[in-house]
Amino acid sequence: MTIPEKSWIKYISMLSAISRTAARKLTAYLNNPEHDVTSKTGRKAAIDYAAALTDSYGESAAAVACQMYDAVADASKVALPPAVPAATPTYGEVAKAVNGMLKHNYSNDAVASSVGRLVKRTGADTTLQNALRDGAEFAWVPHGDTCSFCIMLASNGWQKASKKTITGDHAEHIHANCDCTFAVRFDGKSNVMGYDPDKYREIYDNAEGSNWKEKLRSMERDEREAHKDEINARKRELYAEKKSLKNDNDKGLLKVAEQSRNKPGTDTRSIVSDMIFQERYREKMRLVGENDKITDIMTYQARTTLYHRNGTEFEDLIYINPKTGEHLVQRRMNRPSQVKATEEMKKLVFNNPNAIIALHNHPHNNLPSYDDLLGAQYYKYGLILCH
Repeated sequence: MTIPEKSWIKYISMLSAISRTAARKLTAYLNNPEHDVTSKTGRKAAIDYAAALTDSYGESAAAVACQMYDAVADASKVALPPAVPAATPTYGEVAKAVNGMLKHNYSNDAVASSVGRLVKRTGADTTLQNALRDGAEFAWVPHGDTCSFCIMLASNGWQKASKKTITGDHAEHIHANCDCTFAVRFDGKSNVMGYDPDKYREIYDNAEGSNWKEKLRSMERDEREAHKDEINARKRELYAEKKSLKNDNDKGLLKVAEQSRNKPGTDTRSIVSDMIFQERYREKMRLVGENDKITDIMTYQARTTLYHRNGTEFEDLIYINPKTGEHLVQRRMNRPSQVKATEEMKKLVFNNPNAIIALHNHPHNNLPSYDDLLGAQYYKYGLILCH
């Protein structure tokens, strides 16, 4: 029997969709400014949410693996009890994965991918644990742009399931963002359409090195060399796109800055305190969508800045971290209508790209200047505080 390519792709696509959906949901959670993983309670809440995702989506991955396992058994005309889904990751395993990634300051996407890997592992555990129960054979079947590590595993071909196969009740070598997975067979001759272990064995055997680690590094070098022209071409494309985008942005920023110069606003530098200190001023600040804590901080800093600069041509610049509420202020007294970020403020932006709120007053109520708009490209957003 041969598992048709269409059926196999449908199967791995379902597994992929399940693990990547879990990862995508965790990314969205971590990207929400209201979820502060730097605090103890915020970190625990994130782990709780990640554990709930791995439990729910892990069960789905296990169910899909069970269906495939039973379908292969039926097609092979083997009488077996129904496949049993593997246990989903424990809370401790999820906490270890999330804490480990956050400890080394990995991106939110990387943290989420570690959870997606745990979901994928549950499907693999299901296949291997049932294969061990039934004395079946398994093989690691690559798909798509296969990495050298997966090619090495695929070169092992079909193997009898044994206790050595599973370490600590889990399938080894499962990594995220990969559509390769385990297949099973019961008759010693079935296969997955397109899977050729001899081809992968030849690649592995021909790689330089006296052990698997050296061979793996050699395979990775060969892979990069084989696609060198494609990689360099893509790098040039990305650079050209980036340069073109920057030029277009510069043109757009210059246009808006020109409009700002043509419409200088009013000459009233004195603030309208009756308006600024009303509750509706805070309600306007709420419209940008931050939580109550950050809204209160933004409102307080806006009012303080406007009161501080009342009747002058001087400006303040405030950076607020929407996750922690941390704020830094730069005040320049010597140059009218100009203020620049301090080195500490620049560091805050560097460590939190596209995640800093900037508040900045304009005594003459002008539109944003060219420098304002240029700097705003690196913020979550910026607000101009008019007098």
